[in-house]
Amino acid sequence: MKGIVIVLIIILIIVIIIASLGGSYYYFYFRPKKSLFKGESTGGIIINPIPTPSPTPGPTPQGPQFLITNYGASTSSTNNSAAIIKAFQAANSKNGTVVVPKGTFMIGATLIKGIKNTALNVIGKLQNVASIAAYNSSIASIQTVDPTFSSSAKNQAVIKFLQCDNILVYGEGNIDGNNEAWQTAAGFVVGGGGNTSENNGPSLINITNCNVFEIRQVLISNSPKYNFRLFDSTKLKFHDFKIVNQQFTVNTDGINIEQGINGMEVYNMDVSSGDDGFAINAFSTNTTNILVRDSIFRTGHGVSIGSGTYQTISNVVFRNLQILNSKYGTRMKAKTPPSSYPSGNSKVSNILYENITVKNTDQDAILWDGAFSGDGNPNLKISDITFKNYNSDTSGKSTSFQLLPNTLLKPIILNNVIIANAKRSGEPNTNVKFDVQGPVKGVNGVADS
Repeated sequence: MKGIVIVLIIILIIVIIIASLGGSYYYFYFRPKKSLFKGESTGGIIINPIPTPSPTPGPTPQGPQFLITNYGASTSSTNNSAAIIKAFQAANSKNGTVVVPKGTFMIGATLIKGIKNTALNVIGKLQNVASIAAYNSSIASIQTVDPTFSSSAKNQAVIKFLQCDNILVYGEGNIDGNNEAWQTAAGFVVGGGGNTSENNGPSLINITNCNVFEIRQVLISNSPKYNFRLFDSTKLKFHDFKIVNQQFTVNTDGINIEQGINGMEVYNMDVSSGDDGFAINAFSTNTTNILVRDSIFRTGHGVSIGSGTYQTISNVVFRNLQILNSKYGTRMKAKTPPSSYPSGNSKVSNILYENITVKNTDQDAILWDGAFSGDGNPNLKISDITFKNYNSDTSGKSTSFQLLPNTLLKPIILNNVIIANAKRSGEPNTNVKFDVQGPVKGVNGVADS
């Protein structure tokens, strides 16, 4: 009998190991899945309400550990950026892990460039320096490596990953933007309803020209501006963590795709932002193959496409989302391209909103704004847009679809779209047609069915 029990225990251990591996990985932690970006079902219908996402930690990286304290970092230092960069350089291409131990470690502008096959385990806290002057003074050392870093606000960040390959950021700690100084400079007053001027602070994390990048578990908070700003990268995976910013802090988007992202999956996220919870843009290069699923977006402006629709945004799925207490539910916004940007390939196509629940928005439950800023984008072409199983309860407005002439190439598909208890109708629809394929209620300009 004792021998049988031992055999069963061994079998159970083997099963657990196999289940934890579950397939091949890019390097040791990034698990590829069958493409879900063309609209295939991921399974499951939204349960109302969605519980706070429970963590699915994934495998822990194996390999050597590189504690930042071994490279000069200290909780008493006013800026540990140099020590962190040294730790990354030591771990580079060794399948190792840079470790932030318990405690609060202050950092200024930190550039992680050209690093491969390396993880960052945040156990304690990485916190941005407390003043604008201290942050600006930390930029000088970065300019010699990345001259664009301080040329404009969009290239600035507390942590910037540039030309990196196969990176994991994880841990039970916190990366904090310490944003009070920047928000005060932008006129933010707690409880006052919003900033009074543009926020020119740095993003908290910038990812540019990277390939295979995963982030999970770690708390992201109090960014001076965008929590994540993403440029020209492939195979990104964000999951199982929270983003927390105060409501009404302008441009503190949760995740902002600036341009050129090809292949991104986002799931089990809980995002509280002061602006767009998730925004997809294509300013200079195309953005495609984006899946955002099984997540909660609180406060802020909901989830958005645009306003940078200058190039092609395609193959996007929003599935199983709750959008709570925000200014908008979902929206598309297109502004006039400046002359410095190419705009001959402006498209928004193959976009699916499926199993979406919106509650308590200040404005529209759905807003498509073809003239968000200026005269809009006259070159924009829109096709293959579907709203399926979309439910809104208690919005400031119902829906508004306002597009420029000759923008919409195919009717927008509505299938089981229910807008209930809207306080008033949305703006009159312009230059839009609908293909009603299932029940519709409360959509401005469309008869209930």
